[in-house]
Amino acid sequence: GIVVNEKAKTSIENIFAVGDCTEYIDFITNEPSLIGLGSIAVRQGMAAGINSAGGNYTLPKGVLQTRTSEFFNVEIASSIRAGEKLVVSNSQSFTACLIHLAWSAAS
Repeated sequence: GIVVNEKAKTSIENIFAVGDCTEYIDFITNEPSLIGLGSIAVRQGMAAGINSAGGNYTLPKGVLQTRTSEFFNVEIASSIRAGEKLVVSNSQSFTACLIHLAWSAAS
């Protein structure tokens, strides 16, 4: 990925990058990580547009990669710890994540 700073700038002067191709600091690992979240891409786009036009827009110092979904009235949320692996008894490995499940009775 393309590493960007809090202004959406790359290491090349006057070049900005946004969206799925970018890496930004992950709050958990404190390392650049591919983000791939639309909400972050929108903010990066704002930063790149404002800053390339001479303005001053700063992104937060990092991101917490959190995703949420709802299936059959069950809300699912996860925060991924990039790079950590969970190994189960049959030796398959999965990216570790914290999951919070919540559901409500149908009304």
